[in-house]
Amino acid sequence: MNADRLTYKLHWVSDLKDRLREARKEAGLTQSQLSQAVGVKQPVISDLEQGKQRSTASIVKIANVLNVNASWLDSGRGARNRIDHPLSAAGKGHQDPSGSNNALPRLPVINSVTAGQRRSAANPFDPGDADDWEVVTGLSPHAFVLRVEGDSMTSQRGGMSIPNGAKVAVEPNEPPENGSIVVAKLEGTKAVTIKKLVVEPPYNFLMPLNELYDRISVTEDCRIVGVVKKVIQDLR
Repeated sequence: MNADRLTYKLHWVSDLKDRLREARKEAGLTQSQLSQAVGVKQPVISDLEQGKQRSTASIVKIANVLNVNASWLDSGRGARNRIDHPLSAAGKGHQDPSGSNNALPRLPVINSVTAGQRRSAANPFDPGDADDWEVVTGLSPHAFVLRVEGDSMTSQRGGMSIPNGAKVAVEPNEPPENGSIVVAKLEGTKAVTIKKLVVEPPYNFLMPLNELYDRISVTEDCRIVGVVKKVIQDLR
């Protein structure tokens, strides 16, 4: 059997203290710098990150400084990242890379290494970020298209299957759930992998659809880059 031999832990961010700490570190700020930017005393940030304080009237200000969605930061609900883009997230996507006024939404087609390098979905792709663009509707301006490499997601038993060479539309602003097809970045690797997220408390797994491959037991750092929303496949 072809085995994914490394074991990883999915980094769940379920509490305000964890979400705040993660967002602050990703923004490259110390607790002192964040408190100064928000206009509160440093112990307020420290208490929030330690769970000693479970809420604050400054949550919107904190979210704005960290460039994250205030609802996500406060409760974990909604998209993590604020959508600050001139086009609506309701299916209008990126502008035509040719610079024309084509109304069809287009998403950049990127490779697995480029996807693994994206640390944040806060900034949409620019026309020069990809050589190929795909028309896809219904996703946010931060979405992208990834070409599937390998057959670990090709089912041998029918049903859901994502074959080698197919393209998938990935939404980085949607929180993953049990059963989601996710794009994940495993620590120590440059590229991402596409797998089905299976939650079986207290364990989590990244599951291939091809039974010839082993599941990845998620027990160390693992970053979910986005959730697969559509499969784009040419018929031969």
